Amino acid sequence: MTRRPVPFLLLLLIPAIRMNAETVLVAPMAVYDKDSNAISMTRNPAEEIFDVVSDHWFEGMLTFRMVSSRKYGEIYTTLDANRCCAAEDAEYILFGYVQQNEGSWIASMKLYDASSKKTAMEFFSGDDLNHYERLMGDLSEKILAGLEEAAGLNRSDVLNARIRPFEAKLPLSAFWWSPVAGGWNKRLTGIAGLDIQLELYPKQPKISPGGHLIDFSLRPGISDSFALGTDGSYPVIYDAVSIVLPFCAHFHFDMRNSLYIGTGPYYEIQLMSYSPKYMSGEFHWQNMFGLEALAGYEFAAGENIDLFTEVRLDFHFSRDSYLAIKTALGASFRLYRGKP
Repeated sequence: MTRRPVPFLLLLLIPAIRMNAETVLVAPMAVYDKDSNAISMTRNPAEEIFDVVSDHWFEGMLTFRMVSSRKYGEIYTTLDANRCCAAEDAEYILFGYVQQNEGSWIASMKLYDASSKKTAMEFFSGDDLNHYERLMGDLSEKILAGLEEAAGLNRSDVLNARIRPFEAKLPLSAFWWSPVAGGWNKRLTGIAGLDIQLELYPKQPKISPGGHLIDFSLRPGISDSFALGTDGSYPVIYDAVSIVLPFCAHFHFDMRNSLYIGTGPYYEIQLMSYSPKYMSGEFHWQNMFGLEALAGYEFAAGENIDLFTEVRLDFHFSRDSYLAIKTALGASFRLYRGKP
């Protein structure tokens, strides 16, 4: 009977949560003129602030949510801010206003800390009427700097880390594999395999849509897998050596937890010996090409070592409809990491 890799699939899902991330709410900003009359805008300024901060990589320490003025009304005071944080179970809230004067804009936003029940920081910006976008850009940069300080991040380090440096890792893993199509599962018992890879992260700009860092790697590797014939069939020994070249995308939830997916072509040489009943033993070999798809979870166990578990699907480009499911456990060792 073919074994299914359900425990490994569960391992992929359980750790995929953000740990210890604090929630920052962003409230709609009041917009009014010099006479305190409300001004209607196509897009509330707070939405622009939200777009900037929610797409920034805070190393998984902060998450962001917009709050609705319909639900909580306008947030003007620290009492309003505290009430909103309590209702949303959030640690911080950003709220403020934009004022249009005769020849200029003035913008102010406060960061309220619910745990200390006080305004932790206040941000100001001003510009002439023709440069509203520059006003919002300046205010956003000041808020980013303040949030990095609140999260305990070093601003100069963050600015210098806009580029992900070149990195090389050495992943080693053991896997269990099971053929599940084309009749192979009737002939072979899934046994085990070992592989060694070289994972290369080229120098690349950091991108963090939705506040999750995404980076990319190329992971060439070689593996050896071994199987025996199923009970009740004549003796079969199967051995396969594969060379695979997957391209992977990594989605980081924080500095320790990430998920990744990948795919790439592979070449495999298969060796098989078997002994039909009342006949002499036979040996066969063949070259195969295929495509491997994979998904995994990685945990940073130390500065230079990561632990990972993954599921791989191997498809052969052949008429025998071969499909193998591999579940792997391994460790990845850092060989080199450049400077940003």
